[in-house]
Amino acid sequence: MINEDKLDEKLKYAQLFSIYGNLLTDRQRDVFQLYCYQDLSLSEISADLSISRQAVHDAIHRSQDLLLSYEDKLNFLAMHKIRQQNVKLISLELEQLKKLMNTINEKHSNYKEHDVKNTNHVEEINQIINKIETVLEADF
Repeated sequence: MINEDKLDEKLKYAQLFSIYGNLLTDRQRDVFQLYCYQDLSLSEISADLSISRQAVHDAIHRSQDLLLSYEDKLNFLAMHKIRQQNVKLISLELEQLKKLMNTINEKHSNYKEHDVKNTNHVEEINQIINKIETVLEADF
């Protein structure tokens, strides 16, 4: 459980860093990347960058504090997670709509004398579905 909590915490900071990392100083970015992405220990980072272990510790904690502060003020990560959830919901609804349209298309094709207006509506709905799918695939 502790390892899972640490992993979740590192993931959260990695996500925050990907959003706000450019707001950190060069040194903070360097230290944080080594710590978070390369999973180096404080001692290894200290040796790599020729700074004290305490300086590494301070840089990591200062970076974490800043990243959390930026998120508290701007909420980009929280908004991103909400958008991801909304995209999943839209995708599920889109799948239901596609199934319904397939059923309509199957029933519609069985009628020889069908209304041209209804055919146009069905085609228009299918085009809308395709556009939504394209947007979802491209942006998310």
